[in-house]
Amino acid sequence: MRFELISQFIIIVLLLSFVDSAGATPLDESGKRNALAQFEYFRDATQNLTCDGARKIETWQRFQKPAMNFKFTNDIIWLRGKTGDPVFAPGRILTLPSKVLDSAILFYPDNKGSYVEHKTGDTVPKRLWSLQESLDPAFRIPEHKPTQDSYFYIRIQSVSLISFPIYSLSASEFLREILLEAAINWLILGLCSVMFLIALFQFWVFRLPEFFHYAGYVF
Repeated sequence: MRFELISQFIIIVLLLSFVDSAGATPLDESGKRNALAQFEYFRDATQNLTCDGARKIETWQRFQKPAMNFKFTNDIIWLRGKTGDPVFAPGRILTLPSKVLDSAILFYPDNKGSYVEHKTGDTVPKRLWSLQESLDPAFRIPEHKPTQDSYFYIRIQSVSLISFPIYSLSASEFLREILLEAAINWLILGLCSVMFLIALFQFWVFRLPEFFHYAGYVF
């Protein structure tokens, strides 16, 4: 029990130090922004709407809150944003911070008048993600800019909760967040491994089955 308390204390202290150091670093004002206000949305109850059909829709609505709040729905959520908006500048990253998002497809116009698909989500194999290094579903705005000021579209479908914001990040801010989250995950994994080895050692010394069960629990 003493080793468990010490290990938990170390985890808390190190996590707090990571948070403090991250919060102490001044961020570029344009590095990360909640971009949801720049989007309009349409709920497709038929689930049959295509990108061409979405382009013909005229009853788009604005978000009034900083996060989507569609909760659990069978509707397909369509979003559209202007390609000329600085928040959606080429090279920026759009992240959808949800661990249970089934599918999201970005339809971005090319210079030939058609739309290119970029996919992400839990039902899409990781190797086919638009941004494979991202831990959450995300898209990188293509570097080419359409010849005219037009819209791009995002199709969201999920049987899980659809309640999250959409962030627009610069490439440097995206990399910083990836490194921070990866470091925290590896730190927790390393401390769990130490706790596992300590529990095995205690089982070997004291021959108490509780330590063996605890080792299995930690693992």
